[in-house]
Amino acid sequence: MSLRAVEQIRAGEQEARAKKTEAEAQAKQILEQARRQGRLQVEQALARAEAQVQAMLTQAEANGAAYAGQRLEENRRTCGQLKREARSRLEQAAGLIVKRMVEG
Repeated sequence: MSLRAVEQIRAGEQEARAKKTEAEAQAKQILEQARRQGRLQVEQALARAEAQVQAMLTQAEANGAAYAGQRLEENRRTCGQLKREARSRLEQAAGLIVKRMVEG
């Protein structure tokens, strides 16, 4: 084999090593970029999920407050009705007591 052929082989091998090194560097760069992009997407998804959870909690609190307000109003009406009935019966009871005392 001639010296020229050996030099060409060496030059080819060196070029191949350089291309391999460059390809490895590019692959590492692409991988790191993909990892960064993946982390960013995960962070964005987490932020969206947290915002949705917060919105759901806010809505649940509002619904709970509205329900509590409705129940409170219903209970006030029921209580008022019971008081009116109790007063009516109290007057009847007082009338009965007076009647028995007068008759008695």
